[in-house]
Amino acid sequence: MHDILPTLSEWCDNGKPFAIAVVTRVTGSSPREKGALMAIAQDGAAVGSISAGCVEAKVIEAANEVLMTHEPKILSFGKADELDPWTIGLSCGGSIDILVSIWDQSSPILKAWLDEANLWQEATCWIPRSGDFRIAAENGDRELSATHYLLHFKPPPRLHIIGGGHIAGHLCALARQTGWHVTVIDPRDSFTESGHFAVKPHAIHRAWPQDVLQAKQFGSADYAILLTHDPKIDDPAITILLKSEAAYIGALGSHTTQQKRKQRLCAQGFSLEDIKRIHGPVGVDIGARTPAEIAVSILAEIISVRNGGPKWKSVS
Repeated sequence: MHDILPTLSEWCDNGKPFAIAVVTRVTGSSPREKGALMAIAQDGAAVGSISAGCVEAKVIEAANEVLMTHEPKILSFGKADELDPWTIGLSCGGSIDILVSIWDQSSPILKAWLDEANLWQEATCWIPRSGDFRIAAENGDRELSATHYLLHFKPPPRLHIIGGGHIAGHLCALARQTGWHVTVIDPRDSFTESGHFAVKPHAIHRAWPQDVLQAKQFGSADYAILLTHDPKIDDPAITILLKSEAAYIGALGSHTTQQKRKQRLCAQGFSLEDIKRIHGPVGVDIGARTPAEIAVSILAEIISVRNGGPKWKSVS
């Protein structure tokens, strides 16, 4: 959802009519979850995905009709016929329902929700079966589910990168492409210049990590990675992160570097169980060599942890 909100905000500002396609029901295996969104503008532009390519063409066709008639449509798709190349369906064998409706650009609630300051807030989307797409605050009105589609949107996960070197530049780009809110922290001027990042993070702090991290509350949506190799920068950050509820703490460095870090943390009073929270050497072992490849391996591990996949090695 959040990856298409800036585009929707721009379309609203420009008065561009568009329709919204939202997955309202999923049965069995599906490439996207309930609540996946796609927006289709009157001029043919489209953002988002509701099936990873399986049924998008049919949805765009339906959206064009909805934009002309202002009448919502509900589309249902099941398994594609393997013997008929012209049928539209899901290759994964599941089934989905998709509601295609007009986005009411006059709604003050929607305008407020699309405001940049609110893009990262939790919200509940309730869509009457008439197709009028609306946003409301979470209010526990479960009885509405008989007459409305209720979809709950959470803020995107947050990636805190300590150290702004070459790996950070690639990691920032990859993370933003996959829907993360990215913050970079580094006290060194040369690593926090905006031109250093081809894809800019949402926030850059030219400061010592402890000065930034101490003011934050970390929870299950927070993931942190330390990339500097410098104990003066990394250690104060790890000290704060280990005392927090951050979902993931990763640290760049060889096995020797990790063991030295473990010794320093033990001397500070951290237990071995505490230290095992640190993923290091960080990243999935894919034989990565270049900064770009290392960034891929790091993000792969972070995504795996977030999705409940295998628990990769940690400092021990």
